[in-house]
Amino acid sequence: METFKIDRGVITEAGIFFPPGCHGLVYAKLFFQAHQILPRNQESWCHGNNGWWREDAEMPVDSSPQTCKVVAWADGTSYNHTITVCVEVSPFSYIPRWDEVVGAISALLDLLSVEESEASE
Repeated sequence: METFKIDRGVITEAGIFFPPGCHGLVYAKLFFQAHQILPRNQESWCHGNNGWWREDAEMPVDSSPQTCKVVAWADGTSYNHTITVCVEVSPFSYIPRWDEVVGAISALLDLLSVEESEASE
């Protein structure tokens, strides 16, 4: 298990790269606090050879520093393997302002709602 720190913002993407030579024998999971980011299926493990596992995410990081955790194992391998883990954290300023979000949701609800005169019939 390895840990690393991330700053305040929003986790927008995460990835794990398995270099050539892993041959699907190295397994890993990525966590932020108690939430598993990769893979999304809680019972699966990421694994591969010369390829990325990537996921888009929308996880707020309210304070900094916060800790991410990587759990990895490689039973039955003859050599050490080094995987690369990336977490993209965007500043909160890139997230739409809440008044814009609330306005968009209100407009959508207005489109979906039933007029008062129809409801009273």
